[in-house]
Amino acid sequence: MVTNNKAIPSGLRLGLKSLTELANHVVLPPKLPQSEDANLASTDDNLLRLSLEVATLYISSLHGSSQASWRPVVTMLSDWIEIKQGTALNDKALGTKLANLRPVGKSL
Repeated sequence: MVTNNKAIPSGLRLGLKSLTELANHVVLPPKLPQSEDANLASTDDNLLRLSLEVATLYISSLHGSSQASWRPVVTMLSDWIEIKQGTALNDKALGTKLANLRPVGKSL
């Protein structure tokens, strides 16, 4: 069990408000029918960055082909962070990423 923040990588440190918003967004349904998360863009950004940090840490614990299998996940998350800007998309970054797609194995 981790008892101090020094053992937690900086990307995984979230304030109580951000952590509560993530839990409400991912685990719990909206408080009322047809209601929306108040800070949806911020919550999505936190979830995306947390996913990237966790995937990166996970890859560092793997070896060989297992590590290679997970690299596209980290690349995809990194690319999405660059493309997504709040509630909008960076058209230039999206165009560049799509233009640079290359077949890898049996899929893109």
